[in-house]
Amino acid sequence: MHSFFQAATSDELRNAIELHIKQTENQIIRLDSVFESIGEKAVAKKCEAMAGLIKESEEIVKSTEDGSIIRDAGIISACQKVEHYKIASYGTLKTLAGVLG
Repeated sequence: MHSFFQAATSDELRNAIELHIKQTENQIIRLDSVFESIGEKAVAKKCEAMAGLIKESEEIVKSTEDGSIIRDAGIISACQKVEHYKIASYGTLKTLAGVLG
């Protein structure tokens, strides 16, 4: 998301991305806390699907004109794809946690 922040044209979009980055950092802290509560250490693993979404987002930025509304629209689209993927992942983890007690 960092490159999105720099590539965004509007202040409103930059502010929204910055806020989302802060929210994501807080989610990471909460996830670390959850793992700690069950005596486990959270270990980061590369997610190929997310890597693909990030690569796609970089292509959007490269293929659009700097400072254009089209670039901002592409950035919003890419951010939505990443967020939908995260929501699906969290939903699955929540259900799994419930099943496991």
